[in-house]
This record gives sequence, structure tokens and C-alpha cells, in this order.
Amino acid sequence: MPKAMLFACLSVAFACTGAFSPQVFPQKAPGPLSKAHSSLDGSCTVCHSKEDGTGEFQCLDCHDEIGSRIKAKRGYHSSVLEPTATSAECAACHAEHQGPDGEFIPWGGPIDDFDHTQTGFTLEGRHTKVQCRKCHSRQNIPAQELATLASRDLDRTFLGLSTDCQVCHVGQSPHGTRFAAEPHGNRCRECHTPKGFVPSTFSLARHGKTRFPLEGAHAATVCADCHTRVRKPEGEELARRFHFESLACVSCHQNPHGTVTTAGHQEPKCEQCHTTNGWRPSSFTRARHVAFPLTGAHLKVPCRLCHDATREVAGRRVMVFRTASKDCAGCHAERAEE
Repeated sequence: MPKAMLFACLSVAFACTGAFSPQVFPQKAPGPLSKAHSSLDGSCTVCHSKEDGTGEFQCLDCHDEIGSRIKAKRGYHSSVLEPTATSAECAACHAEHQGPDGEFIPWGGPIDDFDHTQTGFTLEGRHTKVQCRKCHSRQNIPAQELATLASRDLDRTFLGLSTDCQVCHVGQSPHGTRFAAEPHGNRCRECHTPKGFVPSTFSLARHGKTRFPLEGAHAATVCADCHTRVRKPEGEELARRFHFESLACVSCHQNPHGTVTTAGHQEPKCEQCHTTNGWRPSSFTRARHVAFPLTGAHLKVPCRLCHDATREVAGRRVMVFRTASKDCAGCHAERAEE
């Protein structure tokens, strides 16, 4: 068979079998993929809707952790993309086929100069001096977020970090679980700022909305005098006490009167005789002296002449009221002998 005829026959055969079709010999990729996508080399349709690599991008089909955040308007991507964004818009910032050493995240300068306000969490106070990876690290990502990032490089990701102070400052709270329940819910910013843990922003006005408003001398009392350090149930560390089981005076003040209590109460009701303006003078009046009604000349007798028994409390002498006799001879012994 002449060579010209043989070449013509082979040309027709190849054309009929599609030997030169792009589906059989696909278009060569424009360059190797990044390190993160290197396992997809040769699998064009994973990222492109056509085998020749020229179709629509499918980034958000795989990176649903980004897509869900954009729709929920959370994080940096939601600040630069609308909730209706498509995968085609990803390529505007993330260019592929630059090889394993290519920079897939373009910072446009040093990473420390990144405008963090675009993430929805503005860096203020001491946060401005913290290195990025000090917060953006694997151990600071909450468990519920880890589930969405399971297949990602958790040592490189900037996703999943919570704005809850406890996530980064776990174990550093001196309050333990005392403010975990509502209405506080561990919202540290109710009392603290990024400028520093102390001083607290909790004010006297806010204390007035608690179960124990500060009045009189209490308003001038140093917080630590009442909110003393106690040992945590879960460890040896000491933490300040902010929740009190009892608001009775004796929970902070030692009772100088010993066994003096009010009928029906296990604790003395100090406020029946004293005010927060000061321990003295007592608000107890002669009209309230019902156990031994004061009449006649008794109305003019100073209290200490009958209540002369004392005891030492915290280095000072105080009256003991219950020991006073109700019998005339108990006070007027000399007169009774005449």
C-alpha cells in the first residue's frame, strides 16, 4: 500500500476513535498546585466544573467552613464578600497553580499589620501586642468548631477561634465557674477590659443592682475586705469570693454580743440595732427595751450601768447584754441590804 494512502487511513482511524479529543488528552495544568492542594494534582474536576480546567470554580463546595461563615456574616470573609458570594470570587485573592511554595494567602504586607477589625474582633489594649499565633493556635479552637475544621491544617488556620475570653484565657480566671451561669455567662467584659484585668470596671452603681447594695460605711470599704480569697473546691488555688450564701452581717463581721439572736433566727439580726452608717450609735431605743420595760427612773439610767459585763472581741472590750439581771437585787444589791 502506498505510504500516502496508509497515512490517510490512519488519520481517519484516529479521528473516528477520538484519539486527539481533549477528553482523552486533557489540557495540561498551568502549574503545580499549592502544598495544601497537592493531593489533587491531575484531578481538575474537583476544583473545576469541566475536565479541561476552564469551567466554573467549585471552592465553596469543598470549603464549606468558609461558605457557612460568609452566609452567617461571621469572620473576615463575610466583611469582603456578600452572603450570596460564589466560588468564582475566591480566585480574586487566592491564586492557585503557583507551586507548593506559592503564597496562597496574600497578606499585602507583614501579617502583624493585618486590619483585625475586618474579622469582627477589634484588637485593643494588650491584645494589640500579642503575636497572632498566640491566639490562633490549635489548642484555642473550641471543640464544636474543631468538627468543622477536621480536615484542615489546624496549625495554619485562622478559622474557628471564638471571641469568648475564656477560650484563650482558660485556667487564668480567678473566678472559676462562679460566673458561668446566666445572666453573666462568663462574659468577662462585663467587669474587665483588654487594657488589663485590674482594675475592674464594676462600679458602686452596678453593685447597687445586686442583692447587696453598698450604703453608708460599706460604700467606702475596700472590695477585697469583703471579697476575700478562698480556696477553690476544684484545686489548691485561691480565688476571691463574690457569691455569698448569706448576706447576714456576721458573714463578714464578728458578732461582739455572743449569743444575742432574734427569736426565730439562727443568726443575729444586727440591722435591728445598727445601721451601715456606723456601728455606733446604736439605733436601739428605750421603747424597744420590751424584755425589761424601762419606766420611771430607769428611763434616765445609762445603758452601761446595768449592762456592765464585757468580753474581748478582736482586741477590744464590748458589752454583753444578755447577762444583765432582771431582778431588782441584781442591780440594787447594796440598796436591798439597807
